[in-house]
Amino acid sequence: SCNISDWAGNTLIANVSSFSNYTTTEDPSASGCGNISSDMTLTENLFSNATCLTVAADDITIDCAGYIINYSRDDMQLGKGVDISNYNNITVKNCIFETAFDDMDVNYAIYLSNSTDSEIINNTVTGALPETSYYFIFLTAGSNDNLIANNSVSGSLMAGNGIYVQQSSEN
Repeated sequence: SCNISDWAGNTLIANVSSFSNYTTTEDPSASGCGNISSDMTLTENLFSNATCLTVAADDITIDCAGYIINYSRDDMQLGKGVDISNYNNITVKNCIFETAFDDMDVNYAIYLSNSTDSEIINNTVTGALPETSYYFIFLTAGSNDNLIANNSVSGSLMAGNGIYVQQSSEN
């Protein structure tokens, strides 16, 4: 038998009573990360090797309640803390975003693509941030009429962009 006792970073700790073939994958439901199709209030920190939360419906509120979303823990994968693509009226609030690596080529705490009437409020990005191509909030491809308010970025290697707007208006 094999009993999982802990998941720490990229290390799975298990008690194995006999030898056999064991495999595992990162289970989004176990980490709290994955597709979000209804309102969500965090009750613990979330950890992901790449993108953590992917919005999958309109009219959703993600309230981190001061908890951390730690994403891009694998330095070989593109990471997004929250991916909002093609959905509208999404609120992301009270989150602390962290990324574990400072050598990512591209990294987004909050990514909006073709998303309108959304609110990004009271969020913080902290930690060792990548030296290039880091975007705290990235709006692209027709992400119009969004409210971005009371967000902050702090940490080392502060060479990225706080808010980057591309092909979007009235934000």
